[in-house]
Amino acid sequence: GGTVTISRLEEWMGKDDTARVSKNWGGALDRSGIRTAGSGANAELMLGGRQFGNVWVGVQPPLGLPGDPMRLLFERDMTPHPQYVAFYKFLENSVEGGGFGADAVVHFGMHGTEEWLPGTPLGNTGECWPDILTGALPNVYVYAANNPSESLLAKRRGYGTLVSHNVPPYSRAGLYKELLSMRGLLADYEETAAREEPR
Repeated sequence: GGTVTISRLEEWMGKDDTARVSKNWGGALDRSGIRTAGSGANAELMLGGRQFGNVWVGVQPPLGLPGDPMRLLFERDMTPHPQYVAFYKFLENSVEGGGFGADAVVHFGMHGTEEWLPGTPLGNTGECWPDILTGALPNVYVYAANNPSESLLAKRRGYGTLVSHNVPPYSRAGLYKELLSMRGLLADYEETAAREEPR
Protein backbone atom coordinates (compact mmCIF):
# COMPACT_ATOMS: atom_id res chain seq x y z
CA GLY A 1 0.00 0.00 0.00
CA GLY A 2 0.85 3.63 0.19
CA THR A 3 0.14 6.50 2.51
CA VAL A 4 -0.61 10.19 2.18
CA THR A 5 -0.01 12.61 5.03
CA ILE A 6 -2.72 15.08 5.98
CA SER A 7 -0.43 18.02 5.20
CA ARG A 8 0.24 16.62 1.71
CA LEU A 9 -3.47 16.07 1.08
CA GLU A 10 -4.24 19.65 2.14
CA GLU A 11 -1.62 20.86 -0.33
CA TRP A 12 -3.14 18.79 -3.13
CA MET A 13 -6.73 19.76 -2.36
CA GLY A 14 -6.36 23.47 -1.80
CA LYS A 15 -8.03 25.60 0.84
CA ASP A 16 -11.65 25.45 -0.37
CA ASP A 17 -11.89 21.69 -0.92
CA THR A 18 -10.02 21.01 2.34
CA ALA A 19 -12.61 23.13 4.17
CA ARG A 20 -15.51 21.31 2.48
CA VAL A 21 -14.20 17.85 3.36
CA SER A 22 -13.15 18.81 6.89
CA LYS A 23 -16.61 20.25 7.63
CA ASN A 24 -18.31 16.96 6.74
CA TRP A 25 -15.84 14.62 8.43
CA GLY A 26 -15.30 15.78 11.99
CA GLY A 27 -13.84 19.24 11.47
CA ALA A 28 -10.39 18.16 10.21
CA LEU A 29 -8.98 15.73 7.67
CA ASP A 30 -7.53 13.45 10.35
CA ARG A 31 -10.81 12.96 12.23
CA SER A 32 -12.86 10.70 9.96
CA GLY A 33 -11.30 7.57 11.47
CA ILE A 34 -11.35 5.85 8.10
CA ARG A 35 -7.97 4.20 7.48
CA THR A 36 -6.14 6.97 9.35
CA ALA A 37 -2.99 6.47 11.42
CA GLY A 38 -1.96 9.19 13.88
CA SER A 39 -3.39 12.66 14.22
CA GLY A 40 -2.67 16.22 13.18
CA ALA A 41 -0.73 17.33 10.10
CA ASN A 42 1.50 14.23 10.22
CA ALA A 43 -1.38 11.75 10.34
CA GLU A 44 -1.33 9.34 7.44
CA LEU A 45 -4.21 8.12 5.30
CA MET A 46 -3.60 4.53 4.22
CA LEU A 47 -4.23 3.52 0.63
CA GLY A 48 -5.11 -0.01 -0.40
CA GLY A 49 -2.87 -0.90 -3.28
CA ARG A 50 0.47 -2.18 -4.48
CA GLN A 51 2.97 -1.02 -7.06
CA PHE A 52 4.22 -3.35 -9.80
CA GLY A 53 6.88 -1.49 -11.78
CA ASN A 54 5.14 1.53 -13.27
CA VAL A 55 1.63 0.22 -12.51
CA TRP A 56 -0.19 0.79 -9.25
CA VAL A 57 -3.05 -1.64 -8.58
CA GLY A 58 -5.43 -0.33 -5.94
CA VAL A 59 -8.74 -1.20 -4.36
CA GLN A 60 -11.17 1.68 -4.58
CA PRO A 61 -12.00 2.96 -1.09
CA PRO A 62 -15.49 2.36 0.31
CA LEU A 63 -17.99 5.04 -0.57
CA GLY A 64 -19.56 5.57 2.84
CA LEU A 65 -19.17 4.44 6.40
CA PRO A 66 -19.61 1.13 8.14
CA GLY A 67 -23.33 0.94 8.92
CA ASP A 68 -24.13 3.62 6.30
CA PRO A 69 -22.35 2.54 3.10
CA MET A 70 -24.57 4.56 0.76
CA ARG A 71 -24.36 7.85 2.65
CA LEU A 72 -22.75 9.79 -0.18
CA LEU A 73 -25.43 8.82 -2.67
CA PHE A 74 -28.24 10.60 -0.87
CA GLU A 75 -26.69 13.66 0.78
CA ARG A 76 -26.16 16.28 -1.90
CA ASP A 77 -23.84 18.50 0.16
CA MET A 78 -21.75 15.60 1.42
CA THR A 79 -18.15 15.09 0.34
CA PRO A 80 -16.05 11.96 -0.02
CA HIS A 81 -14.13 11.11 3.14
CA PRO A 82 -10.46 12.18 3.36
CA GLN A 83 -9.07 8.72 2.64
CA TYR A 84 -11.18 8.47 -0.54
CA VAL A 85 -9.89 11.86 -1.70
CA ALA A 86 -6.30 10.86 -0.85
CA PHE A 87 -6.62 7.71 -2.99
CA TYR A 88 -7.41 9.64 -6.18
CA LYS A 89 -5.16 12.61 -5.46
CA PHE A 90 -2.27 10.18 -4.92
CA LEU A 91 -2.87 8.74 -8.39
CA GLU A 92 -3.20 12.16 -10.02
CA ASN A 93 -0.20 13.96 -8.49
CA SER A 94 3.36 13.51 -9.72
CA VAL A 95 6.05 11.43 -8.06
CA GLU A 96 7.99 14.64 -7.42
CA GLY A 97 4.91 16.01 -5.65
CA GLY A 98 4.52 12.90 -3.46
CA GLY A 99 1.98 11.05 -5.60
CA PHE A 100 2.13 8.18 -8.06
CA GLY A 101 1.89 10.27 -11.23
CA ALA A 102 -0.50 8.03 -13.16
CA ASP A 103 -0.92 8.59 -16.88
CA ALA A 104 -4.42 7.09 -16.74
CA VAL A 105 -6.84 5.34 -14.39
CA VAL A 106 -8.38 2.00 -15.37
CA HIS A 107 -11.52 1.01 -13.44
CA PHE A 108 -12.58 -2.65 -13.62
CA GLY A 109 -16.09 -3.90 -12.96
CA MET A 110 -19.53 -2.45 -12.52
CA HIS A 111 -20.59 -0.39 -9.56
CA GLY A 112 -17.47 1.59 -8.97
CA THR A 113 -18.15 4.66 -6.89
CA GLU A 114 -16.28 7.57 -8.41
CA GLU A 115 -19.08 8.39 -10.85
CA TRP A 116 -21.69 8.30 -8.04
CA LEU A 117 -20.07 11.01 -5.93
CA PRO A 118 -22.01 14.17 -5.01
CA GLY A 119 -22.38 16.85 -7.65
CA THR A 120 -24.75 17.78 -10.42
CA PRO A 121 -26.60 14.76 -11.83
CA LEU A 122 -26.54 15.63 -15.54
CA GLY A 123 -23.07 17.01 -16.08
CA ASN A 124 -20.09 17.89 -13.99
CA THR A 125 -18.84 21.29 -12.98
CA GLY A 126 -15.51 22.12 -11.35
CA GLU A 127 -17.27 21.73 -7.98
CA CYS A 128 -18.35 18.12 -8.60
CA TRP A 129 -16.29 15.44 -6.93
CA PRO A 130 -15.59 13.30 -10.01
CA ASP A 131 -13.98 16.41 -11.56
CA ILE A 132 -12.05 17.29 -8.41
CA LEU A 133 -10.70 13.78 -7.88
CA THR A 134 -9.69 12.58 -11.32
CA GLY A 135 -8.99 15.96 -12.87
CA ALA A 136 -7.55 15.56 -16.33
CA LEU A 137 -6.60 11.88 -15.88
CA PRO A 138 -7.97 9.68 -18.67
CA ASN A 139 -10.44 7.21 -17.16
CA VAL A 140 -10.72 3.87 -18.95
CA TYR A 141 -13.66 1.90 -17.61
CA VAL A 142 -14.01 -1.82 -18.35
CA TYR A 143 -17.75 -2.35 -18.03
CA ALA A 144 -20.20 -5.18 -18.69
CA ALA A 145 -22.26 -4.62 -21.83
CA ASN A 146 -25.46 -5.85 -20.15
CA ASN A 147 -25.80 -2.73 -17.98
CA PRO A 148 -26.02 0.22 -20.38
CA SER A 149 -27.82 2.62 -18.02
CA GLU A 150 -25.08 2.56 -15.38
CA SER A 151 -22.29 2.52 -17.93
CA LEU A 152 -23.69 5.78 -19.32
CA LEU A 153 -23.39 7.31 -15.87
CA ALA A 154 -19.76 6.17 -15.69
CA LYS A 155 -19.22 7.85 -19.05
CA ARG A 156 -21.14 11.05 -18.32
CA ARG A 157 -20.09 11.75 -14.71
CA GLY A 158 -16.80 9.83 -14.51
CA TYR A 159 -15.64 10.77 -18.03
CA GLY A 160 -15.04 7.07 -18.59
CA THR A 161 -13.94 5.75 -21.95
CA LEU A 162 -15.94 2.54 -21.89
CA VAL A 163 -14.48 -0.77 -22.92
CA SER A 164 -17.49 -3.08 -22.94
CA HIS A 165 -17.40 -6.84 -22.59
CA ASN A 166 -20.06 -9.51 -22.71
CA VAL A 167 -20.91 -11.40 -19.58
CA PRO A 168 -19.78 -15.03 -19.87
CA PRO A 169 -22.68 -17.42 -20.58
CA TYR A 170 -24.09 -19.28 -17.64
CA SER A 171 -24.97 -22.98 -17.62
CA ARG A 172 -26.10 -25.44 -15.00
CA ALA A 173 -23.17 -26.81 -13.10
CA GLY A 174 -24.93 -30.05 -12.19
CA LEU A 175 -23.80 -32.58 -9.62
CA TYR A 176 -20.70 -34.70 -9.75
CA LYS A 177 -19.29 -37.92 -8.34
CA GLU A 178 -20.75 -38.84 -4.95
CA LEU A 179 -23.38 -36.10 -5.04
CA LEU A 180 -24.85 -37.49 -8.27
CA SER A 181 -25.02 -40.95 -6.67
CA MET A 182 -26.59 -39.46 -3.51
CA ARG A 183 -29.29 -37.72 -5.58
CA GLY A 184 -30.19 -41.07 -7.16
CA LEU A 185 -30.36 -42.80 -3.79
CA LEU A 186 -32.60 -40.06 -2.35
CA ALA A 187 -34.94 -40.27 -5.36
CA ASP A 188 -35.16 -44.07 -4.95
CA TYR A 189 -35.91 -43.67 -1.25
CA GLU A 190 -38.67 -41.13 -1.85
CA GLU A 191 -40.23 -43.32 -4.57
CA THR A 192 -40.14 -46.44 -2.37
CA ALA A 193 -41.50 -44.57 0.65
CA ALA A 194 -44.39 -43.21 -1.44
CA ARG A 195 -45.30 -46.73 -2.71
CA GLU A 196 -45.16 -48.33 0.70
CA GLU A 197 -47.25 -45.67 2.41
CA PRO A 198 -50.42 -47.24 3.85
CA ARG A 199 -53.61 -46.40 2.03
